[in-house]
Amino acid sequence: MTKDEAMKLALEALKNFEKAGLATLKTIDAITAIKQALEQPEPEPVAWTDEDFTELIVSEDIAKDIGATIPLYTSPPETAALLREIAVLSANALDDYKMIQSLMAEREPEPVAVVSGYYGGKCVVLPTDRARIFNSGTAFYTHPSVSQSQSL
Repeated sequence: MTKDEAMKLALEALKNFEKAGLATLKTIDAITAIKQALEQPEPEPVAWTDEDFTELIVSEDIAKDIGATIPLYTSPPETAALLREIAVLSANALDDYKMIQSLMAEREPEPVAVVSGYYGGKCVVLPTDRARIFNSGTAFYTHPSVSQSQSL
């Protein structure tokens, strides 16, 4: 697998976190870094050398003919540092995802109220905690609101 293929695979996985609504700031940073790395053009070698570094050939055809297969560049590739940064960001995003999953698994939803019966053709809703009082018209949901789930 090439570096680009690995980065595309990581990008796809991180985008799935984003689509599932599980993206953290680190996940977004990792997605941005991978996209930037993939957009960078591959640098062209300016010469080639052999394994002993005894030959310096500027023609690619001649270099292939004599076995000088090590490419030489005028500047170091930037992708190595960028790949390390992406790896760290991806690992952090995965750690955050695992933490969120464990918190969600630990937190069993508890009912705040139960329907105790009917009176006058309407449901009678009683809080499970008798010390709690619900105002008339209080809405109940099967899942926490987005603002409540983000405060985990």
